[in-house]
Amino acid sequence: MPSRGPRPRRGTEHRFLGAHLGRNFFAAFAAGVVKGDGLLGSMKDGLEGALSGRLVEALATKVELDPSTASGIAAAATPFVASFLHEKLGS
Repeated sequence: MPSRGPRPRRGTEHRFLGAHLGRNFFAAFAAGVVKGDGLLGSMKDGLEGALSGRLVEALATKVELDPSTASGIAAAATPFVASFLHEKLGS
């Protein structure tokens, strides 16, 4: 059998994207649907939620909070926070 190169160490699969990327995406996507953004707007909310969930997951690890819960809450709140900030700061 030919060698396929070195295998990654166990536990490093989610170092860049976070351990809960899909859940964060769908939490923010569902929040966008509830908010009434439509399909494409909700997908945009899902991507923003996945990104913010990853950032909060990394920060929560540093301050010894549960990263799973913190990232899920941040992802679900992202569409509402982004909408509020856009309304207050944007045109």
